[in-house]
Amino acid sequence: MIGVAAFYWIANWLGQRKFEKTVAGLKAEGFAVTIEDAFGRKCPAEDDMFSDPAMAAEMAADENQRLTSVRRMGFPEISQRSEAWKITPDLHRRIDVRRWIDPPPATTATEAEVATDLLLRIQPQSVRFDALAPALDRPSAAWAANRQQDPIDYSQLFSIQGIYEFAHDRAILHLAVGDHEAAAADLDSLLRLIIAASRQPCTVSLHDINRFQRGAFEVVWEGIERGAWTSTELAHVQSLIEAYDSEETSMRAMAGEIAIGSSFGQWALAHPDRFKAGYFLISWKDIGGSFWDAIRARDQVQAGRWLKYSWCRVRPLGSDLGDAADDLQFVRSSVLFSGNVRRKSLNAKECKHIQGLAWAWTTSPRATFVMAEVCEMTSWIPEITSRQSLIRCGLALERYRLKCGTYPDTLAVLVPDFLSAVPLDVCDGKPLRYNRLLDGSPHVWTLWPSGKDEGGLPSALAEKGNRVWITGELPGLTDTIWRRP
Repeated sequence: MIGVAAFYWIANWLGQRKFEKTVAGLKAEGFAVTIEDAFGRKCPAEDDMFSDPAMAAEMAADENQRLTSVRRMGFPEISQRSEAWKITPDLHRRIDVRRWIDPPPATTATEAEVATDLLLRIQPQSVRFDALAPALDRPSAAWAANRQQDPIDYSQLFSIQGIYEFAHDRAILHLAVGDHEAAAADLDSLLRLIIAASRQPCTVSLHDINRFQRGAFEVVWEGIERGAWTSTELAHVQSLIEAYDSEETSMRAMAGEIAIGSSFGQWALAHPDRFKAGYFLISWKDIGGSFWDAIRARDQVQAGRWLKYSWCRVRPLGSDLGDAADDLQFVRSSVLFSGNVRRKSLNAKECKHIQGLAWAWTTSPRATFVMAEVCEMTSWIPEITSRQSLIRCGLALERYRLKCGTYPDTLAVLVPDFLSAVPLDVCDGKPLRYNRLLDGSPHVWTLWPSGKDEGGLPSALAEKGNRVWITGELPGLTDTIWRRP
């Protein structure tokens, strides 16, 4: 017993010393290491999205009463797992809202008729959503701070995901009925959510930005595919897309995560018994049950994994603090974030390294109380930047086509009337690749995520292939590797 006590005392002393030294070094370099410094309310209430009465009411609503995806509203005919997102053999990429219905409607029902019916059904939710327009017009969003165990009140960040889902689905419904003006208004709301989330970024807000941006990509692409947007609407959408700097947002999210990790570690130091005992008692029953299930199934790998997980719960607090210090240093020296402002492009090896970080986290017995999403967030950064570049090019190309009747031979032709500059590839710092397909449609691609030029061919594997913008048929593309925008 004396040896065990001595081990815990030494481990706690070494871990605490390492953590405090790391935090002091980060503070000396100019990083915010407290929640108040990084996320304090620095905007007037009239500029804060969450201070709007309608938004405050939406955040305070019961979870089952908040806005959410049209496909999750409980209508018995609407499938929870929409067939609209599945691949069809003929590479038909447009969303058909008739596939939101389960069972499918009669063949005589047109897509517009189904969409009209759904818009009528969601009218009460539409009234609530429209009331949020003044809040979405506000230029900033101040996340509420909780100075207890969770430094940031993440409920706000997760709650606005339902608003995004509703805006996305209603935009698709409006496109299906041919109301491009209403679809453009919904897309405007979606993009303003991205701008708001980018004001005070942390890992969860960066998760929101990644998800919202993907939804905006889908709506923009869907409207172009249907020939719905006017040049004015496209220009407005492009201005909102360019209203936030994805690279700067990502860097500030890294800095925000340093403040969260530092604050959480300091809280754990102030409440060591409460912290370790809480995690141990809450999780031990589940850990033990899963361990014995693995033993009975003779699954040695899973049993070993649960033993490692159990150790993470009972090991000295100093071990957790030491890992937290390593995580803080990892964020500081990330390939996309060095110091406060410097960044560099990625090579193929670094792209592969970033993709592997998110997967490595799930099997690594690392600190369980701080910065659990840092590794995954690192892979979001080039994803968000690449997607923003592709959207900008896609919008500019469509505006050029509406004016000139065809797509340009090079992206450089779009400068300066449709683009301020050709976006650079996050992987090598060169302009995005571009050519025209045999049918004359555009083909734009980035080297992300593989880090290699694979001819602008996407892949079903998350870490392979190139991200693309296409509106026509791409030679070599099959239904097994196509990934919707």
